[in-house]
Amino acid sequence: MKFSAKILLFGEYLVLHKSDALLIPLAKYSGELAFIDNSEELKNGRFYSNTTIRNFYEYLYRECNLADLKKWFKLSQFKRDIGEGLYFKSNIPVGYGVGSSGALTAAVFNKYSKFSLMEWKNNLQQLQNRLAMLEMYFHGKSSGLDPLLSYLHRGIHLQNGSLKVNDISTATVNPFLIDTRKSRTTGELVNIYRKKSLNTDYFEVIKTKLKNTNNQCINFLEKREVTSFFNTLKKLSALQLEYFREMILPEYEPIWKKGIESGDFYLKLCGAGGGGYLLGFTLNKEVLKGLKEEFQLEIMDV
Repeated sequence: MKFSAKILLFGEYLVLHKSDALLIPLAKYSGELAFIDNSEELKNGRFYSNTTIRNFYEYLYRECNLADLKKWFKLSQFKRDIGEGLYFKSNIPVGYGVGSSGALTAAVFNKYSKFSLMEWKNNLQQLQNRLAMLEMYFHGKSSGLDPLLSYLHRGIHLQNGSLKVNDISTATVNPFLIDTRKSRTTGELVNIYRKKSLNTDYFEVIKTKLKNTNNQCINFLEKREVTSFFNTLKKLSALQLEYFREMILPEYEPIWKKGIESGDFYLKLCGAGGGGYLLGFTLNKEVLKGLKEEFQLEIMDV
């Protein structure tokens, strides 16, 4: 079974402070568990993937409450399969903010959970917590939302602390991705953010202006109030440029500013930022042709 990548439309970093969040599947990319075939030429990182999963197992064995883990997770079978060449067969870009670790976590959870999807669906909060506990290996801190989306194969809306499965339409706001051609490590960026948040004045802006603007964007998108959505998105884009500057590659700041000043499109972080993809929205897709030519960008529709 394949597990898709994701786009966190809204909620990056802020979800750590109980803001709303909105995620949708990115069906273009996906991955599934497989076994190394020794008759093949072992290319494309199969051995590397197997080693990553082995380290994942060792983390679970070392850091988790094993008595609790073994109640719902087939840890011994997981270990045996790793020894037989288990790896994650995936085309999801790593370090790009589209949930490569979430998809892997969902795939592992699906194969080694002692309970079925239908049983887990009866308690989405517990399901999210279990997935978050597993994904902590990759990021040090996880909301569990990325693997939850991949596991359910549905969009997710976190609102006022409550989870909703929500396949929201984005057709009227034309989301797109810009490839910065640079991968990054989420954990390092989260640590930068946490240190900045120790500053009282900075944190006050995060939990008021940024959080409120983020939630308003989601609300207007859900209601399909396109004009209000783009007006609010402009504010969010400007706030992220000011307060998340370390998460934006310097060479993309002129493009970011061009969007705010022209009103033709608006950019925001895609996940942790720092490279990977940038997420944008526009009312006029023809604008993207000019962007590609002017800045030599690789742009992909979501």
